[in-house]
Amino acid sequence: MPFYIFFVIPFKEAIHRILSAIPLLGTERVFLLEALNRISGEEVVATRNLPLYAHSKRDGYAVRYEDVKEASPDSPIRLKEIGEVRAGFFSEKRIQKGEALRIMTGAPIPEGADTIIPLEETQKEDGFVYILRPFSPGQFIRKEGEEVRIGDRVLSAGELIRPYEIGLLASLGRSTLYVYQRPRVAILSTGEELVDVDGPFAGAKIISSNLYTLTSQVRECGAYPIRLGMVRDQKEEMKEKILEGLRADLVITSAGTSTGDYDLTREVIQEMGGELIFSQVAMKPGRTVAFWRLNGKPIFNLPGSPMACMISFEELVRPALLKMMGHLQIFRPLIEGRLKEDLSGEGGFYRFIYGRVSFEQGAFWVTPILPKDFGWSELMRKANGLITIPEDREGMKAGDRVSVQLLDLNF
Repeated sequence: MPFYIFFVIPFKEAIHRILSAIPLLGTERVFLLEALNRISGEEVVATRNLPLYAHSKRDGYAVRYEDVKEASPDSPIRLKEIGEVRAGFFSEKRIQKGEALRIMTGAPIPEGADTIIPLEETQKEDGFVYILRPFSPGQFIRKEGEEVRIGDRVLSAGELIRPYEIGLLASLGRSTLYVYQRPRVAILSTGEELVDVDGPFAGAKIISSNLYTLTSQVRECGAYPIRLGMVRDQKEEMKEKILEGLRADLVITSAGTSTGDYDLTREVIQEMGGELIFSQVAMKPGRTVAFWRLNGKPIFNLPGSPMACMISFEELVRPALLKMMGHLQIFRPLIEGRLKEDLSGEGGFYRFIYGRVSFEQGAFWVTPILPKDFGWSELMRKANGLITIPEDREGMKAGDRVSVQLLDLNF
C-alpha cells in the first residue's frame, strides 16, 4: 500500500501549502475591454487632466455672477443673449457685462463666465433672457482637473479592473493595459465507467459530469479550461494524458484518489516523478484530495464524487487559480449567520455543508441542505452558500452562529 494513504493534514495547513507552492503568473498586454475583471499588472499615472476643461453640469445660461447676484422672481435681471455653445465645441465669444450665453450640459465654459443659471430659473423674451434667481460662482461648473490631475496615480498594480476603471482609463486615452495572465488549466476525468455526454450510454456507464462541472468552475473564476477528456484506468494512457496536461499551467484530475485496485492516478503521478505536497486533507467532503508538483506544474487530484469534487475545487483549487491571476481577494465573501435547523456531525474534520442563505429581520439565516433530504444535484442547485464548521466543533443547534461562504450574492 502506498505510503501517502495515511498522510492526512489539517484543512488550513492544506491551504497554506497550496498557496506557498502556487506561482504568480507573468503579465501580458491586452486591449482595454479585455482587461475587465482581470488584475492590473502595472501602475497607471494620468497624462491629462479630467475633465480636460471646465464645463457645465446643466443646461442653462453662462453668465457673470456680478450681473445676476441681485436677481429675484420679483425683480429679475435682464441680460442680452449672445448665442449658444454645445458639448464638443468651444465658444469664440467672451461674456461681457450684461450678456448671457445659452449653454448645454457638457459644453465648455466660455471666457468671462463664472456662473451657470439653470434653464428652469430663466425666462426668454425678444432676444433677452431674464434671470429669476442667482447661484453662487462655480455652481454647476465642473472644473478642469477636478477628478484627475496630470501626475495622479489612477491605478496600482494588483487592482481589480471593473467597469469604472475601464471608463477611467478610456478617458485618459489608454487603449491597452498590462494585466496578469490567465492560467491554462488542463482537466482530466478518470474511470472505465465514464462516457461523454453524447457517447454510447449503456450498461453500467455513467456520464462524466465532473468534466463539465470543473470546466465551468475554471471558467467562472476567469481561467482558461482545457478539457483533456476521459481516460481509462490504464497506466500508460494516464501518463500520456497527464504529460499532455503539463503543457498547461495547472492540471486537475477527478476520481482515482481512493485506495481501490483501479484507483491509479496517484500511483501514476508518483511513477512520473511527482513531488507529493499532501495526499489527504481533514475535510468533509473531499478528504481524499491530493496535491502534487510535477515538472514545476501543480496537479490537483480531486475525488470522483460530484459533491466532493465541487467542494474540493471551491475550497482548494479556486484560491490557487485566483492567486496565479494576481487576485488579492482569493476567498469567497464570508458572513456570520444563524442556523435555522440543528446540525449533527463529528469533530476532527473541517466540514462544508451546502445551505440556503436568507436575510430576515435584520440578520442572516441559513438553512442546511443535506444529502438525506435531496440528491446531490438538487442539493447543489438549491444552495447559495457553504456552511463552514471548524474541526473543533461537533453538533450545532438551531440559532447557533455559523460562518457561511456566499456562493451567490442574489438572495
